[in-house]
Amino acid sequence: MAGTTLRLAAALGLCASVLGLAACDLKLGRDSDDTAHAPSGSAGGASAQIKTPEQVLASNECQAPAPGRAPLRRMSNAEYRNTVTDLLGDSPATQALVATATRSFPSETESLGFRNNADYLGVSTLAAQGYVDAAEQFLDSIATNAAFLSCTPTPGAELDCARTFIENFGKRAFRRPLSADETTQYAAIFQKSLAAYDFDSALRATAFAFLQSPKFLYRVEFGAAPSGSTVRPSPYEMANRLSYLFWQSMPDQSLFDAAENNQLESPAQIEQQARRMLKSPKATRLLEFFDQWLGTDTLPTTFTRDATLYPDLNPNLVPLFQQETRAFVTSVLARPEGNLSDLFTAPYTFANAELAQHYGLSGATGSEFVKLAAP
Repeated sequence: MAGTTLRLAAALGLCASVLGLAACDLKLGRDSDDTAHAPSGSAGGASAQIKTPEQVLASNECQAPAPGRAPLRRMSNAEYRNTVTDLLGDSPATQALVATATRSFPSETESLGFRNNADYLGVSTLAAQGYVDAAEQFLDSIATNAAFLSCTPTPGAELDCARTFIENFGKRAFRRPLSADETTQYAAIFQKSLAAYDFDSALRATAFAFLQSPKFLYRVEFGAAPSGSTVRPSPYEMANRLSYLFWQSMPDQSLFDAAENNQLESPAQIEQQARRMLKSPKATRLLEFFDQWLGTDTLPTTFTRDATLYPDLNPNLVPLFQQETRAFVTSVLARPEGNLSDLFTAPYTFANAELAQHYGLSGATGSEFVKLAAP
């Protein structure tokens, strides 16, 4: 029971962030002044203790939030795949390349059903070798990408062109601008390789070094200037928090631009970006959280029924259950009025004709998942 409670708490934390409560500690009890706002006739029952998201945002907790710790976070396997896909430029060819390069990655350690707990995402010898092998397969795509290398090297001045690559690729790989020391470090790697090989080989060696760096594999936060007992994330760190929350991947150019121009400071600016990101096709990656929380990602191996005992049971239920969950969550997140109450207590679901028949519901005709009342 304790495990279930903790897993639910994790889900509430994520849902609160998604639905606009990221800046606050979500507390479902009453503040000291709640009694004055209780409905007439209320004697402090359960209904008086429940807060709407709007009440939480207006409460004292949101005026002085407790942000919690910011641990060193290694990218999960899904985050690594998404990040490399977006780094190289999302396309069917890139997706196929990334899938092939990462298929031997060892599975992460699960904690309460989730595979992205920072405390459990270490780097084993097997995982480290996987990063080496995968990086080698990405080098050709990186070295020939005009977004990273927009110049032609001149004999004797190859480093000038390489610096363009280091700054362009480095900013995207580290998800922030490089420091002067980092630029010098990677320029030295390039020069050492150039002395032994040619420009293209030196460029690939430099790119390989970036992909092996903890600053690529981990999400590192140092924060901006301290304010009392807390430290605000820097603009680029906030951009990363948003992108890995909603997209499980690196920031896009709009987030980079917002960070560059200090436009991720106020709640309104952050909300604007969050709403934009939820409209992106990449927001479907957020559904992996719900797959892990509800266990629908493990249904293919855990949902088994003896056909002899259940001869009339539809053998295609597993993918239908998975699509149902994703369609329902997507509908809640996509609506401006979507809230936690809908997520946990909505009297409806989404089903196609095949799943509706299994549930004994009416109103679905065909393969498309549609909203159905589920009393």
